[in-house]
Amino acid sequence: PYLGQPLNKFLRSEAASVLPTLAIALPVVMGMTALGTDGSFYVMKKSDLQTAADAAAYAGAWEMSQGSDDNMEYMAGLEAERNGFNPELGTLNVEAVTGLDGQITVEATITQDAPLFFFKALFAEPFSIQVDSESLVSNDYIGNYCILALEEEAAGAFKTVGTVEIQAASCGLAVNSFSEEAIELSGNIDLNFGTVTIAGDYSINGGAADFSYSSLRSHASRVLDPYADLEVPETTPCTEAAVNAGTRITGSGTAILNPGIYCGDLTATGNNDIILNPGVYIIDGGDFHIQGGGTLTGEGVTIIMTNTGAGEWGRLTITGNRVVQLSAPTEGYFAGVSIFVDGKSPEDAITHSITGTADILIDGVIYVPSTNLVFGGTSTSLSETFSGCTKLIGQIIWLHGTPVLGTDCEDSAVREIGNRVVKLTG
Repeated sequence: PYLGQPLNKFLRSEAASVLPTLAIALPVVMGMTALGTDGSFYVMKKSDLQTAADAAAYAGAWEMSQGSDDNMEYMAGLEAERNGFNPELGTLNVEAVTGLDGQITVEATITQDAPLFFFKALFAEPFSIQVDSESLVSNDYIGNYCILALEEEAAGAFKTVGTVEIQAASCGLAVNSFSEEAIELSGNIDLNFGTVTIAGDYSINGGAADFSYSSLRSHASRVLDPYADLEVPETTPCTEAAVNAGTRITGSGTAILNPGIYCGDLTATGNNDIILNPGVYIIDGGDFHIQGGGTLTGEGVTIIMTNTGAGEWGRLTITGNRVVQLSAPTEGYFAGVSIFVDGKSPEDAITHSITGTADILIDGVIYVPSTNLVFGGTSTSLSETFSGCTKLIGQIIWLHGTPVLGTDCEDSAVREIGNRVVKLTG
């Protein structure tokens, strides 16, 4: 009986019952603590990596929108690192896929081991984090520009000469020069544009200047050249004799020209009507020089200035009191292109001039990627009924007189000028 009393007392004691309960609960509590700690780090790190992946996808898409395919992966990686990704701890994979509709999808994937503490003692294999992001280069454009000056450094990449009036509130002006005087305005001017985008800035020097716009962005990103892929068709080179002979139109009456290769100069003087039949006109090794009175008309026409070697790089000049009405083809390789000066033309060596004291109505783009363009004209009642789409792209662009820019571009074959919209989609 004496031995049984201590045992019964111990079994009836409630103080000692905490220890077994604690022994059972302690591993559970420690496990939950470990799960909470490591889980928090996992979620936090995944969020950080998602931010880096989003930055990579967007940066890659932006480079694709600018035509910088070769820099896409580099810039994506750079932006991922700027947003917390360490390439020594994980991997980044970036791919761009172009759809049938021309839209570009850029996908970024980051894979990295999770920074766990307690779970490393329980599991041999590390936990991996994978995050994905996707950006889209859409077919929509920002800017809706009708004038683009491609020069990247010089002052006066876009400028006005004398008295200039232009009303183009529904389209914009883009200048890619970083100069603080990328746009130089002087004289008596009345310019009205939509969006004005300048890689540098603009200056107004004297005169009665009225420069209005719906929005202005200075020190902005450059605007992409939408015709950078355009090439002159391969042709049989002109002979020296053919270049020297050229083609000349004089006197009065009507002259009808057919598409093809015109070796040397194609010149027209006098008071006559020149009709260009539909097609591509290649001026090889000479000038396209139209002056005097009368008319110059053509539907579905592309005029190309080039030089295959026998002649010299020619100058395109349309001047005088001649009414000009030209429209570009609506389909085919040169759809929307009215005038194209070969990009191989020596930079800044030649200035092409389309001016005069009569209406100059161009339905299409005038594309002069490596040389200078002066565009002018004198608008009359004929201009009021013009419903075409006129766009100017040149290395340096000067405006003169009262030029007419047709802004009816909604269903035009002329390519959009602007930067494609980039958006994060997933």
